[in-house]
Order: sequence, then structure tokens, then C-alpha cells
Amino acid sequence: MLEDRLGFGVRTASLPRGWEPPHLPAVLAELGYRVFCNSRVGWWHPGDEPLSVPRVAVRHGMTAEEFLAIANAEPRSLWRLQAVEAAKNAAKRCLGTGAWQRLRAPLLGLRYASGGKA
Repeated sequence: MLEDRLGFGVRTASLPRGWEPPHLPAVLAELGYRVFCNSRVGWWHPGDEPLSVPRVAVRHGMTAEEFLAIANAEPRSLWRLQAVEAAKNAAKRCLGTGAWQRLRAPLLGLRYASGGKA
């Protein structure tokens, strides 16, 4: 539908919340995608897998200094975000996907109620 409306091929994809099913790169390649962004925090470097590109979300409350440090690939600029990602992944593994989703909504509500600082 996107390709029909845009008038050209879509070769880049991303899934919300990073729920990446097994064997996804093979499916994406078969469908003709050239780039896929996952939800892992990090930088992509030439030579890295193009169907598994990490990304950094710009979130509410991110300061201009934090954004610039990340954009400039400054050492340690991703540590806090990677620590949060590791904690969330541990919770997902322990709780399972369904329980994580039920816990996630109220946690996000608390975060945004506190101005994004939770």
C-alpha cells in the first residue's frame, strides 16, 4: 500500500517496540528490503549488518547536550540508554511479553506524568 501511494519502492523498515521475530533478516531480504532498524540502542558502522541497524530514539526530556553527544558518537554517550535497554530486556525475559506489556503502560504513564524524568 505504501509503495502504491508513494509511487516507488520502500526498501527500509522498522518495527515498533523492537519485537523482532526469529529469522526476520531472511524474510526482509526476500521481500527486497535493504535496511531494517531494530530497537537496540547503538550506532551502525560500515560493514555491520544492514538488516539489523541499531537506533537511538529521541525521547521526551532528552537534552540538546545529550542529543549532540550521541550525534557526535562521543564515548559513553549511550551508556545510560544502553543500561535502561538492558534492564528492560531483563524484565521482558523474566516476565514474558504479555506481562511486560501490562507493566509497561503504567510505567510510561508515571514517566510522562513526572515530565519524562522517571
